[in-house]
Amino acid sequence: MKPNQKIINLAKSYGFDGAEFTTEWYEYKVYTPTFNDPKKVAFIGEPVFILYDGKEVRLAASFEWEHILEILND
Repeated sequence: MKPNQKIINLAKSYGFDGAEFTTEWYEYKVYTPTFNDPKKVAFIGEPVFILYDGKEVRLAASFEWEHILEILND
């Protein structure tokens, strides 16, 4: 699923170049921020996931990204 402009704008506001669809989690589509330059480090520390419920766009809180990581590792 291609990210809409709201998702891209949020990713860019945190220094990323864009985002790509990762998975679905409850009522959210989950996107991972990306860089166009593969030499850039995506993140250091907690993972960054963008959540989109069809209306609102926001970053996942720590208890949310922990659940998302569990889904991705299953």
